[in-house]
Amino acid sequence: ELHDPELRGVSITVSEVRISPDLKNATAYVMPLGGANKEGLLKVLDRLAPEVRRLVSSRMKLRYAPRIGFKIDTSFD
Repeated sequence: ELHDPELRGVSITVSEVRISPDLKNATAYVMPLGGANKEGLLKVLDRLAPEVRRLVSSRMKLRYAPRIGFKIDTSFD
C-alpha cells in the first residue's frame, strides 16, 4: 500500500516486530528478497516510517500509534 517509486518491484520480508513495553516504539526486522541493496532499503523505509505508522494506526485500535524503526534482519545469515 506504499506507493513509492523506490519500492516498486521490491519484495520485503518482515520477520519480526519487537515492541517496547510501553507500546510507543516498535522495531521491524526486514530483509529484501535475495538480500540485495539492504542499506538503500533501510533509507527508503526510514523515510516512509511516518506513512507506515499512519497505516498501522488506521488498522489497530491503540491509545498510541508506535513509532516504527527498521533494522536489517541478520538471522537469515
